[in-house]
Amino acid sequence: MQIKKAIPFSKLRWPMYIFSIVLIVAVWVGTLLQGGFNLGIDFKPGLSETVKINNPEVTVSTLREALKLSDYIFSIQPVGTKGDQTFLLRAVAHNDQSQVANLQAVLATAAKNAIEKRFGTGSVDVLSSDFIGPSLSNEIVLQTFWLTLAAVIVILLYIWFRFKFAYAVAAIIALIHDPIFIVGLIGTLQMEVSTATIAVVLTIIGYSLNDTIVVFDRIRENIRLQKTSNMFDLIDLSITQTLSRTLVSSLTVLISAASLWFFTTGQIHDFAFALIVGVVIGTYSSIFIAAPLMVSISGGKPPVEKEKKALPPEEGLEA
Repeated sequence: MQIKKAIPFSKLRWPMYIFSIVLIVAVWVGTLLQGGFNLGIDFKPGLSETVKINNPEVTVSTLREALKLSDYIFSIQPVGTKGDQTFLLRAVAHNDQSQVANLQAVLATAAKNAIEKRFGTGSVDVLSSDFIGPSLSNEIVLQTFWLTLAAVIVILLYIWFRFKFAYAVAAIIALIHDPIFIVGLIGTLQMEVSTATIAVVLTIIGYSLNDTIVVFDRIRENIRLQKTSNMFDLIDLSITQTLSRTLVSSLTVLISAASLWFFTTGQIHDFAFALIVGVVIGTYSSIFIAAPLMVSISGGKPPVEKEKKALPPEEGLEA
C-alpha cells in the first residue's frame, strides 16, 4: 500500500505520554477519594436469592422502590418469562458486617420485610438462596487475581516470542497502560466490580494487543523494505498505512457496544460502558504509545533481527 504522505504521529509522542500519565493519575486519585472500589457480591460477602412475588402489580421498578426501604442496596434481575413475577435479588453486606455469624439470614430477612411491607404479608416465596461468606469472597479475589495475571503473562510471552525485545517491552507497557486506566475509571465512577469487570478488562487487553500487533507487523515489514528510512518516519508511515483498518475495526466494536449500553441495564450496561472506553483507549495506545515507545527503547534504530542461516547446498547441485 503506497502512502504519499504519512501522518506525523511520532511528533505527538511526548504530549501523549504526558496526557496518559495525567489521565491515569486522575482516575486513581478519584478512586482513592471515593474510598476505594465498589466491590460486588462476587468479591464481598453477600446474598443471591431468587424470589417469586405473588402480586400482579410487581415490576422491576416497583420492586426496586420497595427494597429501598431496607438498609441494603439490591440489584434486581427478572427471571423466566414475562408475568412470572420471579426475580433474582443480589445484595452485598456492609463492610462492618463481614464477621456476622447469621449474615445470610439478616440479608434475607431485610429483603423479605421490605417486599412484604410494599406488596403484603406472605407475598414472597423464596425459590433459592445462596450466600457468599467472607472466606469464600477472599478466595475468589485471590483466584481472580492469579488467573488474570496468568493470562497476561501468557500474552506477554507470546509477544516476546513473536517480536524482538524492543517490540515486546513497548507492547507490555501499552498492555499495562489500558487496564490500569480502565480499572481506575471504574473505581472513580464507583461502578460495581464483578466478574463482568474482569471479563471486560481481559477483553480490552486482547483488543488493544491485536491492534498493537497489526501495527508492529507493518513496522517490521517496512523495516525490511526501507532499511535507510528514519525510524520515526517509518513508524508514522506504518501507522498511517494501518489506520483505516484500525479505525474501521474500532468503529464496528463501538457500534455494538453502544447498542448494549443504550438498551441494557445492570452489569451488562456497565460492561458495555467500560468496553466503549477501553476500545477508545486501546486504539489510542496502539497508535500513540506502543509504536513510539518501541523506537525510543531501541535507541531510534531498527530492532535487531536475527540473521537467517543460509541452507547448505545439496550434493550434486553445486555450481
